[in-house]
Amino acid sequence: MTAADDTIFRFLVEHSPDGHFVAIEGEFVYLNHSARRMFGHDEGSEPNLAVRDILHASEHERGLRNVALRASGVLRGATTYLATRRDGTAFPIEVHAAPLDWKGKRGIHGVIRDITARRKMEERLEEMERSSMVARLASGIAHDFNNLLTAVLGNLALAKLRSE
Repeated sequence: MTAADDTIFRFLVEHSPDGHFVAIEGEFVYLNHSARRMFGHDEGSEPNLAVRDILHASEHERGLRNVALRASGVLRGATTYLATRRDGTAFPIEVHAAPLDWKGKRGIHGVIRDITARRKMEERLEEMERSSMVARLASGIAHDFNNLLTAVLGNLALAKLRSE
């Protein structure tokens, strides 16, 4: 990789809307600006954060186990977690990561994406689908009821004609 390649790579990572990271033994050795902002840390700081610092307490055990599995190359693909910001608010994230050798140590590098907006959209779509199902059910019931009423009214009209 040339110096120009390094410059382009650094530019892309530093200006990405997603969080980019390098973690060694569960400790972050690199977090881009987007990742620091995502977790509520200001731009200029280089906080000493660990995986357990960004994950919700309910996710600590699974998160640390998954870091080890990813570092060994066993776990692949995206994983979702419940994360926490510096102020304690929880939000969903999706993490894509791969093994990395960093200064003689095994770790992972990857991307963190805040999926709050995606989750809200999924919830709205599910609600719309439920509403649509209820509307179709009501329409079907109304149609069946209309058919029954037509038969009853037809029989009443015939009875009335016969009684005259």
